[in-house]
Amino acid sequence: MIEKQLLPSSLISLVILIFLFGSSCGLLGEDEEDELKELIPPEEELIPLKVGNYWVYEQWHMNPEWKDTVREEVLNVHNIIANDTEIRAYGSYRFHYKDRPREDALVWLRANGPEGFLKLGGRVPTDSLYNLDEGLYFKYPASIGEEWEHTSVVYFPPSGTMSLGDSQTITLVDTGKTVKTPAGTFENCYVYTHWGFSNSDYVSLEKHYFYVKPTVGIVGVDTYSEDNKDYLNGQLRLLEYHLK
Repeated sequence: MIEKQLLPSSLISLVILIFLFGSSCGLLGEDEEDELKELIPPEEELIPLKVGNYWVYEQWHMNPEWKDTVREEVLNVHNIIANDTEIRAYGSYRFHYKDRPREDALVWLRANGPEGFLKLGGRVPTDSLYNLDEGLYFKYPASIGEEWEHTSVVYFPPSGTMSLGDSQTITLVDTGKTVKTPAGTFENCYVYTHWGFSNSDYVSLEKHYFYVKPTVGIVGVDTYSEDNKDYLNGQLRLLEYHLK
């Protein structure tokens, strides 16, 4: 079952105020984290989730000359209820390296569960949508060849609403890959793959290979064109990272 939670308009201002001042009051910061429920112990996390953790990547798509640098950071923690399960979900933001997200920015909620890394959904002041049943994105631990379904959550800026997107079949294809990055060489990476659309036109498909080093996070992604399985259509590599 998928639970959708819409904030009443009368509460939007209050929610924003809590978001802005929560860290100084211990509502979203580390002082409160110990009182919430983790799905699994932190030492078993595939991608470490703690406020202050960040990963900096260099990425390009379609043309290797069009490179930019992005930063993925865990900025806050949210105590949510999904499918009658209390979850400590972490607010993950991706933004250009020199920028910072606005207070009302879209936050994607992540967690590590007994089966692996979960993309739970997202929230903005006007809407939220949590998908626990098909939220598993990277199964861990897992065996080569295992497959599972993940249903994404999509945000529509014009209306400020969220809905379910396409279902993806994700496959674990390797558990021992060595990946060289500017941040270092990572051995025994898990490799997850799935198909996805290249952009919002829902026409051009690409195949994505995610390289994940357990207890570190995503260290790289390679994207290949549907028309030419050997043609590298995009790439992401880890430049630096910080784990608390």
